[in-house]
Amino acid sequence: MRYKMNFAKRENYKSLDGLRAYSAIGIAMMHFLANIKCGPLSWNPANGIIEFFTNYVYLFFMVSAFSMCCGYYERVKNGLVSMNEFYAKRYKRIWPYFAFLCLIGLAFNHTIGGVWQTFADLTLCFNLLPNPDIQIIGVGWFLGLVFLFYIMFPFFTFLINSKKRAWFVLTVAIAFHFIGRFYFFKEPFVDFEVGRHNMVFSMPYFLVGGIIYLYRRELKTVGGQFHRLLFLICMVASIFEFFKPEYIDEFMYLIILFGLWMIYAISGEWKWLSNKVVKYLSGISMEIYLSHMVLFRLTEKMGLDHITENPDLNYIMATVVTLAMTIGFCHVVKYKFLPKVMGCIKNKKINEDSIC
Repeated sequence: MRYKMNFAKRENYKSLDGLRAYSAIGIAMMHFLANIKCGPLSWNPANGIIEFFTNYVYLFFMVSAFSMCCGYYERVKNGLVSMNEFYAKRYKRIWPYFAFLCLIGLAFNHTIGGVWQTFADLTLCFNLLPNPDIQIIGVGWFLGLVFLFYIMFPFFTFLINSKKRAWFVLTVAIAFHFIGRFYFFKEPFVDFEVGRHNMVFSMPYFLVGGIIYLYRRELKTVGGQFHRLLFLICMVASIFEFFKPEYIDEFMYLIILFGLWMIYAISGEWKWLSNKVVKYLSGISMEIYLSHMVLFRLTEKMGLDHITENPDLNYIMATVVTLAMTIGFCHVVKYKFLPKVMGCIKNKKINEDSIC
């Protein structure tokens, strides 16, 4: 019994809340800029910085892998959780909100193709399709890839069973990534662009998150002692991203950059990464990511994306209004509407069982 209790307590790294929250907001800002009718901002460097925010999905992958390891690595490895319980929790956490968004998307795209795409989305297994780029919820590909990672997690636990094996698997995964980019992700194997939607392409980020978990105690100790230096290195590496030579591969550099920020986040509780506002936004970060474009289309309908002749002011106004609406929407749906719906369904099932 004591052995089981040792693994029951989940480790908590509160500064990861900041990485989730800022990543979700950053990705939303990038999508707003890419879709707004007023065009690019007047200050060109700002366009480049905001466009870079699209890469925060990779940081999400790292955080997802690390967080899953905190909650389940030891329990899966030692057989302390049933697979039925593990997968049921994954569906219960993700499916209701995503299903609600899919139905909204279907209402605006009620074609036969929209029906098939919605069906695929509702399985949460659509990343198993040859081309998982489904447009009902355009940003939903991310959830499909993360859910595929959940499906693979017991195997992932095997892959990082030891530090030595984890480094070997990461080396193989990086090699597979480049072989895919230069050989398998082209004709005659595929006739569409294969990128981060694909698990072979993105797997190194999940593995880095797992490896950071394996070294979490050592990294927390060293990072805590030299946190100012570590923060400075993270900042310099972030700035260098915009000035690095073209021969430096972007994919590999982002592994290093986001790996450094992960190490900094787990090395202590930093106020700008761990506070009440950030914790709240982190709790709905996935929902913000999934629904921000739905609310942006509403902003467009209201004409708030081109209310003035100043593109910078239009972008700021549209971003602030859309983010406010998105956060409100996420809060109401996740914490008010869906719990009532799920509660009604649960009560109905209990009543039916009692009658039987």
